[in-house]
Amino acid sequence: MPHWIHLTYSQEEIREMLSKRYRIKDVENILQAIFKSDWLNRLHFEDYIDIFKESGLRIAKIETTEEIDYPFIYPNYGIEEVTIQEKLNKFHEENNRNYKCRDMLVVLVK
Repeated sequence: MPHWIHLTYSQEEIREMLSKRYRIKDVENILQAIFKSDWLNRLHFEDYIDIFKESGLRIAKIETTEEIDYPFIYPNYGIEEVTIQEKLNKFHEENNRNYKCRDMLVVLVK
C-alpha cells in the first residue's frame, strides 16, 4: 500500500482500489489489518507527547525522523504519490497533526 493511504482515503475507497487487483477475501483481510487490527499503532505524535506529559516524568530528549529508510515500490493502484501527499497535507492542516513523524526516540527522567 502507498504510504499514508489509510489516512487519506476511506476504507470504502481503498476497498474499491484493491478489488480491481485482488480477491475480495484478500481485500477484506487487508482492510481488517489496516483499520481494525490491534497490531498497528494508531496513536499520533501528539498523543505520545500528551502521555509523556501526564506520566509525571520529565522529557529530557525527543528525536524524530520522517525518513523511510528502505526501498518501497508498490503496485499502481491508479493514484499518484503526489495525490496522496496533497491529501495528507490538507488533512494535516485541517487536523493540526504531525503525520510526518515515522519514528521517535524519547528519553524520560524522574
